[in-house]
Amino acid sequence: MLSQNRPVIFNYQNLPTFFKKKVQPLIRAECKSSCVLCHKPLGPDEGVCVPILQDMRMKLRTSALLYAKEGDCDMKAISNGDLACSTCLKFLADPDSRDYERMSVLIPCQQILDYLASVFPTLPSKDLATRMQTVDQLLEDLENYPSSSPERRAAAPFLHCYQLQPVRELIPRYPKEFSNVVLYDPPACTVIDGRSYRIFDTAKIDTSVPADKRLSNSIVLPLYEQTASDVVTLWHLPRRSAGCSMGCAATLAIVQEVGDTKLCRTFWLVFFLSTLSGRGVTPAELNPAFDLYTPESLATRPVDIFFPLPPSLELASSSQGSSSVNPPGLERLSLSEGLPAPAEGSEARAG
Repeated sequence: MLSQNRPVIFNYQNLPTFFKKKVQPLIRAECKSSCVLCHKPLGPDEGVCVPILQDMRMKLRTSALLYAKEGDCDMKAISNGDLACSTCLKFLADPDSRDYERMSVLIPCQQILDYLASVFPTLPSKDLATRMQTVDQLLEDLENYPSSSPERRAAAPFLHCYQLQPVRELIPRYPKEFSNVVLYDPPACTVIDGRSYRIFDTAKIDTSVPADKRLSNSIVLPLYEQTASDVVTLWHLPRRSAGCSMGCAATLAIVQEVGDTKLCRTFWLVFFLSTLSGRGVTPAELNPAFDLYTPESLATRPVDIFFPLPPSLELASSSQGSSSVNPPGLERLSLSEGLPAPAEGSEARAG
């Protein structure tokens, strides 16, 4: 057990060598030599390249849940890397020591998760190719056809936007200030559908502005109290895979009792709907060798038989006899109750 008097130290000695030396300058250039989270300008010897998918568990879960194609889950690729300052490492990456855990994870924002939750219930009636589309493919389709339905029009302005969600409760011995994220050179608020958003966009960083001037203006985002503000803070990250980000969060098994509970609840709803059974895909359709599973067992199996759930998820039977996947504290769900209405005209197109 950790001593209450022991200083809080997140050790990241292994992280600087995660990416090859020839890849790191490319990641740094794409992030404009600024921390992807707080936008602090970083010198040539400052900052660490952090991966979205940090270990094999995350990679396998991302591809198994059809969040992203296996070929897009290359952990050593430029697309899997962000640049972080030393202060923000604890919010974006797992430390070397198992005594500690990262404090947060970036996941698709509420509007994008709402859109996915409306699309997945429409898939079971489609052809196999459509049912097997990844989250990234569904969002690419949204980007190509942003205005063909009310659901698409509501979600399109938030494509590539992410929110910062805590992974666990704040450990009691951590000072409250430890969970504050200082954000530099914050952009002006944008009003969308009557709600104010502050959207940090690396692409809009003006590197010609002196570093001291960028650092002179800052705001504080309390990780665990974001919903207390009238302004929603988002990060626009078009180079990041939404599917890989969701695979990372699913592997970490984020809890819904902290942070934005509505956001986390919707995340796990999408997790449930995106499983093979939620998509209406049977093992026999993928491989006749799996035909040894009876229709009865498949009908009551709520999750993929090909990949296990995180330890924190449990199986629970609904009142109608079907099963559902419930993260801790989440009310029981079924495919027929408690789900958003299917998106009008939002049937996914076969890729």
